[in-house]
Amino acid sequence: MLAKALQPEDVAEAVLALTKFDNLPSNMQLQDSIQRIRKQPHEVWAVKLADRINNLQPPPPEWTTEKIARYHEDAKMIYAELYDGNEFLARRLNEKIELYSKFIELIRD
Repeated sequence: MLAKALQPEDVAEAVLALTKFDNLPSNMQLQDSIQRIRKQPHEVWAVKLADRINNLQPPPPEWTTEKIARYHEDAKMIYAELYDGNEFLARRLNEKIELYSKFIELIRD
C-alpha cells in the first residue's frame, strides 16, 4: 500500500523520515524523525503508528524501569504528533499506550 501511494522516488525519502539519526543526541532523535514524518503523506505517518503498536509488547527483561517509562512516553509523543494520520491506527495505538501504562504500574509496585 505504501509503495503504491508514493512515487518510487519518494519511497527513499519516506524511509529516511522513519529513520532516527544516531548522530543526534538520543533525546532528540524521535522528535527529529517525527518532524520529518509530518512532512510526508499520511501513509508514512501510518507506518510509524503501526510500528509503535507492534513494538508496545512486553519489553525485554534487560530493560530498566526508566527505559520502559521512556519508551511509553515516546509512544505518547508519537500518538500526539501523528494521530490524525490514520484514525484506526491512532485509536489502536492509544489502546496499547493505556495497556502499557497498566504494565508500568505493575512493575513499579
